Amino acid sequence: MAPEGLFPGEGQRGAVGDYNNLKYPKLEDMLDYILKQQPALLEATEMREAKLLFPSKTYVAMIKFLLKCFEADAEQYRTVERILEYWPSVENMCLLLEHAMAYEGSVELHSNASKALITIGTYFQEMIASRYAMKISWLKQFLGHMDFDTRDAIARLLGIASHALPASHSLFYQIN
Repeated sequence: MAPEGLFPGEGQRGAVGDYNNLKYPKLEDMLDYILKQQPALLEATEMREAKLLFPSKTYVAMIKFLLKCFEADAEQYRTVERILEYWPSVENMCLLLEHAMAYEGSVELHSNASKALITIGTYFQEMIASRYAMKISWLKQFLGHMDFDTRDAIARLLGIASHALPASHSLFYQIN
């Protein structure tokens, strides 16, 4: 059903310009629904070794749809006053994306999940930087990934995360 929401069927399309008028649900509401179906997504375990909680294709469809919801919501929360009320939804989205990076995930899933983290980082760079500054070793595992898009996105995420590290730590991670 998720791909149908992303790509309306022939009977639902209307004019070409109608895609700009699509109303996506709030990210918070969609994540709440998903988390009720699979509460284990909130568990912060070592993601790379964890089993996928959904099939890869389900994750890919969820990620694509949730990104549309995120982008529809994000602009209104970019102000300093409102960013803190949106951050729990962004954290939950990050947890879902981290779970999607499990070893048994498909190349397409890893690519979509890592690119989604970069998309979130373009809106909330400082918050993503501080979140992933503590997960540098986890991120570095993906630099050898077989997929170019995944390696590229992870390298960008490492760049974002390095902004939250003190200079002494940055030098340490370059050497190691």
